[in-house]
Amino acid sequence: MQVEEIAGRLDAQRVEQVELRCLALIRGLAEGDSLALDLRSTEFLASLGIRFLVAAARFAVQRKVSLLLVVPATGPVRETLDLAGLQNVLPLLESLPAD
Repeated sequence: MQVEEIAGRLDAQRVEQVELRCLALIRGLAEGDSLALDLRSTEFLASLGIRFLVAAARFAVQRKVSLLLVVPATGPVRETLDLAGLQNVLPLLESLPAD
């Protein structure tokens, strides 16, 4: 499993940069591999960030790659993800799975 930490704010100023990096990571994975986006250090998630996560989930399905989010059980980012219904699109974990 590859892990990509996303720290700070995932807002209009950063989302394009983060999206390009994550989509490149997904593209580089072999069928059946996994990518965990670690959002435990993410402080803010804007609507563009949600759009990026949905796009990444769709791309991962096309590439036959598993994508999951690591996010605390409480806090503003988890609340935003829950309100957006992303728990129905991507697995939301509180910690990284053991290898």
